[in-house]
Amino acid sequence: MLVFMRHGKDNSKHRDKHDPPLVDGAEAQIRRKTRYLAQKYGFPDIIFYSPMRRCRQTHEIVISELMSMGAEMPEYHRDKRLSRYFFDKEKLSPKINRRTWSENIPITETKGEFKIRVRDFCDEMSSLSEFENIWCITHTKVFLSIMDMVGEKSRYLEFADHMVIDKSNMGSKINPRHRGTSHTGNRRRYVSKR
Repeated sequence: MLVFMRHGKDNSKHRDKHDPPLVDGAEAQIRRKTRYLAQKYGFPDIIFYSPMRRCRQTHEIVISELMSMGAEMPEYHRDKRLSRYFFDKEKLSPKINRRTWSENIPITETKGEFKIRVRDFCDEMSSLSEFENIWCITHTKVFLSIMDMVGEKSRYLEFADHMVIDKSNMGSKINPRHRGTSHTGNRRRYVSKR
């Protein structure tokens, strides 16, 4: 199963307005959501998360809460395919944290390239048979793109909101207009701890 979680509430007034940190109260919300997801769906085998600051921070809190619940440390990876989409005005002068700059995130991509990278990520996740429970921490625009791909109706997303997709039949759910040739063709190798 694929569990997508939106990052916790961020500080929209921060100077790095396209890459803000979480607000002080976000940790409790993320811990509650982590407990809920773990109790309902089980502990993750592997976690993927966006390299944007608020997702990195959300990931750290998720890991901390899972450890406090007695989970084994899951494998985890930062994946720029889960990064936010930058709108045209934001591309001209992106305000992001230095550490995020070093991740070589896709800032200047087109909407079409964005959809391809999200689809590539989902295709790869659905093929990871050695992992039963995959968690992904990402952004609203990525969520909405995935909802569109699998034919789910778009909805308002709260901070730390989530969506669950059965990865075993995800390929059959992808809307035909989202199919096509991958622009990367690269497949990473992940090793199951089982």
